[in-house]
Amino acid sequence: TLRIDYQGGKLHGVLYAKNSPEGIQYNRGELRFGGEAATLPPNHGYRLAGFLPHYSHTQWETALQLQEQKSNKRSSTHWDIIDRINEIDVSIKDAEVFDFQFNDVHLKAIKPVHIWEAKLTSAEAEGDISFPMQFENNKIILAMNRLYLNALKKAEKKTSDPRLLPGLVAKINDFRYAGINLGKMDLSVKKQKPGLEIDSLHFISPIMSVDLKGRWFTLDGNQQTQFYATVRSNNMGHLLENFGYVHGIGEGNSKLGLDLTWQGKPSDFAFGKIVGNIAVDINNGSLLELDPGAGRFFGLFSFQALPRRLALDFSDFFQKGFKFDSIQGDFALSEGNAYTGNLVID
Repeated sequence: TLRIDYQGGKLHGVLYAKNSPEGIQYNRGELRFGGEAATLPPNHGYRLAGFLPHYSHTQWETALQLQEQKSNKRSSTHWDIIDRINEIDVSIKDAEVFDFQFNDVHLKAIKPVHIWEAKLTSAEAEGDISFPMQFENNKIILAMNRLYLNALKKAEKKTSDPRLLPGLVAKINDFRYAGINLGKMDLSVKKQKPGLEIDSLHFISPIMSVDLKGRWFTLDGNQQTQFYATVRSNNMGHLLENFGYVHGIGEGNSKLGLDLTWQGKPSDFAFGKIVGNIAVDINNGSLLELDPGAGRFFGLFSFQALPRRLALDFSDFFQKGFKFDSIQGDFALSEGNAYTGNLVID
């Protein structure tokens, strides 16, 4: 038995060896972080265990790329050792994964063959993960009770390369992004040479349903995101409130069609970056404020406050109680401005 003590006890290791006609062979062992003594696993293979104060996925992206490049050259001693790791039982105080923050993480996983089967719990997530050792033609599979994604602070962000990421299939019972409750989520993403293609993304909650297709890719060294979505809601006012807007519309059955593109990754979404079109169709609602003054009415056609108008917030020129049968129109978006020639309120 060989024991390892690294950096004054921050990392302990234990390896079991036996003699064979080929020489000494190590067939099981453990590396344990956080100061506790390592213990031998009962079966062949290697285990990672213990506690880490911090983990950053981006620090491993180069290694993941190397692994994919060598997927057909398995003679590398480095990757042979990694292949022998077949168990993980690690707690992490805070973790950065694909530009998102997770806290108080506990990951318990086994690798029967070439796919990790893991159970994850944290303040933001709970569920099962299937993670392939080789990304080519394989997908990460998520079956989660909850997943709350909170982007890293701007100063901490390190953009992932979509060409290095695997495909993904996910079913989430309770999905939230940046504090927004999006309900149940079903997602299918496939890996392409320039990046990732969203075959289907579906959200459903008591106040909305969303169907989306799109892609996140790299073109001439620059990342770009495109998506095409249909959003339906039986209460437009509640929908806007859910997305954090002080809404100017009450009730209203709605259908929104979006065809949007922006530079950067999906989480870089911002009005100033968007180029595309939004089609609006809302029925049987009310504008919460109405002022008969003609001067304020012309303010409807000023889009200097683009987020307010796209949120259908007309509170600066309407008083409460204006009912409508329909609001229909198309908006063209570019460089933080919106243009329409056919918006009709009936």
